Amino acid sequence: MAAGSLARLRQPVLDLTDFVVRPWHPSDVPAVLVAYAEPSIQRWHARSLTEDDARAWIESWPGRWSQDSGGGWAIANASSGLLGQISLRRLDLPDGIGEVSYWVLPAARGHRVATRALGALSGWLFDAAGLHPAAPGTC
Repeated sequence: MAAGSLARLRQPVLDLTDFVVRPWHPSDVPAVLVAYAEPSIQRWHARSLTEDDARAWIESWPGRWSQDSGGGWAIANASSGLLGQISLRRLDLPDGIGEVSYWVLPAARGHRVATRALGALSGWLFDAAGLHPAAPGTC
């Protein structure tokens, strides 16, 4: 994938019928605060966020997208609001490395939210953005 590949594309909104995977909005700050206070999410992130931290975290994603270094999405629906998040946490085009991370809020767990979001995002990254999986035996 050539440098500038993500920057040339609009960060997608992926519609999975009962929820969407969409770029973060400034209005998501309160939900992010609740999520990072949740014990099982906090266990893996080993930190909580202040309102300023949550705002800065949300505001960082467009810059990472434009620099081809990552992308962050809220997993949300109209009735419940935020269900979780999925991120192209790290993207290193010269080394051909990408990492995905996600978390799901307790009320959304057990409903294949992360699995479906990962499938949709992976499909978009491979088909529309031009990323490709590692060749067998190279990982």
